[in-house]
Amino acid sequence: MKAFNYLRILFLAIFSLSIISCNNDDEDNALLGSQTSSSIPDERPKKLVKIDVDAGENRGTIIYYKYDKNGLLSLVNITEYDCGEVYKWDSHLKWTDNAILYSADGTVYDEAYTISNGKVVKDLHFTEYGYDANGCLSILLSLYPESIGKKVFTWDAGKLVNTKENYNYGESSYSITERYTYSSHALQRCKGFFPNMAIHYWDGGDKVYVFDGDDFVFSAIPCVLGIEQQDLPQMIEKEIVSVSIIHKLISASRYVYDYTFYDDGYLKSCTRRYFNRDEKSGEYKEDKEWVTVYEYFWE
Repeated sequence: MKAFNYLRILFLAIFSLSIISCNNDDEDNALLGSQTSSSIPDERPKKLVKIDVDAGENRGTIIYYKYDKNGLLSLVNITEYDCGEVYKWDSHLKWTDNAILYSADGTVYDEAYTISNGKVVKDLHFTEYGYDANGCLSILLSLYPESIGKKVFTWDAGKLVNTKENYNYGESSYSITERYTYSSHALQRCKGFFPNMAIHYWDGGDKVYVFDGDDFVFSAIPCVLGIEQQDLPQMIEKEIVSVSIIHKLISASRYVYDYTFYDDGYLKSCTRRYFNRDEKSGEYKEDKEWVTVYEYFWE
């Protein structure tokens, strides 16, 4: 996880809109209803209905998405496979003008996220969300007493290019930097949006889960977090500096992405490879046990 990975452990426990959507606040409100975007206005945007994740070595996840009659995400069904063990759970969602409500069984709903102008502004773990003039996520503030911190997002031409996070946990302090690089090749853009932005948002280490499977829930509706985009990152570089009373540690890693597409331009698959920097040589070496393949299905 990213900066608040430690909180997730304690509790066991949402990139920019498309270039068009991110630069139009009026469309932000419309996206809460449609929960997707397209650069071709005359075409009905497709919705994400399934993600199939193959993490290798008999590990993986299958996620199904269902929407209500208004086009709002209402149910996320998740099945996780882990070396012969199978885990299943549902996330039922209801939407109001100012909140996302959550239920594990579809009966009793509790407020999970506070919404303003179609964007999440607060969650149950004392985290506040801020957005720039274009509706893109610009800052996270963790106000939890044991882990006060801040994460700043930097955008360029509708693409997330850098994040910088600082927080304290107990007697230790942490600084996490991420750099996003992109290819100028035309095939590095997709129609719709890139679902893995929400997955990386948690995988990289900065968020506590409000309800199980937040990363997959918001993979289908990244617009409400201001992290929806059509440009596909070629690589994400990450550096973590942790300082305690007795030591200072620096670690660095990379995620490298490859993509395939459907004939209509929507994303078909994404292969994510993980590289870790050797402390002695400084060279990045691939950890082949952490190759993950994502397949996407749209309707």
